[in-house]
Amino acid sequence: ISGRTGMFCLIGTPVGHSGSPAMYNYSFQKTGLDYAYLAYDIPLEKTEEAVQALRVLGCKGFNVTMPCKTKVAELVDELSDAAKLIGACNTVVVKDGKLYGNNTDGMGFVRNLKENEFYANAERTKAKIKEMLPECDVNVYPLEDTEKLYAEIKDSDILVNATKVGMKPLDGQSLIEDTSVFRPDLVVADVVYNPKETKFVQDAKAAGCKVAVG
Repeated sequence: ISGRTGMFCLIGTPVGHSGSPAMYNYSFQKTGLDYAYLAYDIPLEKTEEAVQALRVLGCKGFNVTMPCKTKVAELVDELSDAAKLIGACNTVVVKDGKLYGNNTDGMGFVRNLKENEFYANAERTKAKIKEMLPECDVNVYPLEDTEKLYAEIKDSDILVNATKVGMKPLDGQSLIEDTSVFRPDLVVADVVYNPKETKFVQDAKAAGCKVAVG
């Protein structure tokens, strides 16, 4: 690290488990780039202060994890189409003092399914969404209503855990207690990437789901 080293970072909480610093710093070292990547534990109520501080410090860019993604989307100067659509921001590029927010979660999620041999179904899903938008039907139910949850899973092709259950300090936990709802043709995916396999994914695999990925 020198007086000219550029800074990148991750903000959110918790961040102690994140693999981003190791991944980015390894990449910077291998490519000979004079950058360093750090992780800052930032609670939701401190998000605005943190973003302003990163702007003042000349941070080159930063990633955002839960629970700060939606708040950061409100604070940047410009949003990509993906970030506007999702209403949240996980990647910010700083250029000439301006913050440009993007969201790679959707693209990354679909690509993950594709790389895990779910290509055909992913293509059909994209085509279906294209047909339905902007009048896509959305139903919202409380997670506490497990009877409704399991009924919806029975009628679904894809089941995704988009919560932080399964991630430290909630590792070893799953929202699905009755694993009999898992079936071979049900595609199961988890947005949690650390641990690599959550209890949710492990239970799905044990129940015979052909596609179960973190």
